[in-house]
Formats: sequence, C-alpha cells, structure tokens
Amino acid sequence: MSMYRVIPAVTVLLLWVYPTSSFSPTQQPSIEFRSMRLVGLGAGGLLLTAAGAFCSEPFLSTLPICAAGAILAVRSLPVEAKTPPLSLDNSLEVRPTLSKGSGLFATKKIKKGTFCFEYLGEVLSETEIYARYPDGNTAQYVCELNGPLGLSPTYVDACDTRLSNVARWANHNFIPNMERRTQRWPNRAVKLFAVRDIEVGDELCWDYGKNYWRGREYLVK
Repeated sequence: MSMYRVIPAVTVLLLWVYPTSSFSPTQQPSIEFRSMRLVGLGAGGLLLTAAGAFCSEPFLSTLPICAAGAILAVRSLPVEAKTPPLSLDNSLEVRPTLSKGSGLFATKKIKKGTFCFEYLGEVLSETEIYARYPDGNTAQYVCELNGPLGLSPTYVDACDTRLSNVARWANHNFIPNMERRTQRWPNRAVKLFAVRDIEVGDELCWDYGKNYWRGREYLVK
C-alpha cells in the first residue's frame, strides 16, 4: 500500500516545480508546460482518491493533500513591499551601456532587500499577446503572470512607455543584483528586490529566465 501514498505525494508536489513567471515566454513550450501541469493535476487527484480508498492509515493518506495545500497557500501569499518604489526622481537614472543599449543605474546606494519596483505595463490575455507577437521572439518587454495553479496566464507588456515604468530599462544578467518575486494572489504582479547592496553607479539587472532565451540563443553565445 505504500505506493499509493508515495505516488500521489510526488505527483502533486511536482506540479509546481516549474516556475510560472518568466520574462517574454510567448512561445509554444509555455503552453506545453501548462498542459503538462493540468494533466499532472488530474493524475494527482485520481491518485489521491486511490490513496484514500486503499490506504489503511487515513492519516497518512491525507499527507499529500496537506502538502499540496501548503504549497498552494505559499504560492498565494502576497509579496509585501514595505517601501515606495525607486524612481528616476530619487534613486535611478537611465543611461547608455557598453553593449545592451540603455540601462538602469543607481544614483544612490540601494541596500540589500530593498523593494526596487514592480514590473508594470499593458495587461494582455494569452490570445492578445499571441496576436501581437506570433513568434514570441519580438516580445522584448513581456512578462508572464500566472495564478497559484499556473494554468491561466496573463501578460504584462512594457513596450508602451506611457503604461510602463522604470522596470522596462532593467537589463538581464545571469548574476543579477535584483530578484523577481511573483505575486499570484489577490492580484498578479512581479516585484523586484535588491539581492545585495547596490552601489552608486551600478547597473540594476535581473535574470529574465530561461524562457526568454528560447530562439535567442545566439545572443548569449
């Protein structure tokens, strides 16, 4: 009977391993991963039902459900920003970089853990984003946002400067000084925080995620 307890736990816990917020993910693999998650969710539910029906220890059979509920609860927690966002008026400036066009630079020291800013722009549905960027590779300023289950995406397009903010100027770096924290509930948002002290003159960067580089591999070779 132990298999009835192990398989549901592994299946349900793996549903949320793949990250559900990526920079510019408007490509077919994203749809495939969501389909896999949906199938896994159904399979996990069936296996949990089997666990409850065949397991002789009711307490143990409920552990996978409790684990899945705990993960879902954590993924639903709001991302708290305790300070106002940084802006071009008080902490930041946009200026040319050596190889990446314009970039965002600190004009005063930013301490580790500081809330830098939210990624803002035009909010679009999946249908709208695919209509705008059919191949995905031209979506330079698009960020994907999912709910707690990661099955119903919306997108933020920061291409329009009238609807976006300073986040659009933050370039990619594989060793970033900012990290993104995804808020999936009550509203969807990507917020960027300093992961170390950022000195005056340093460029603010974050890791766009591996989905961004699909079809753009030549840019990082």
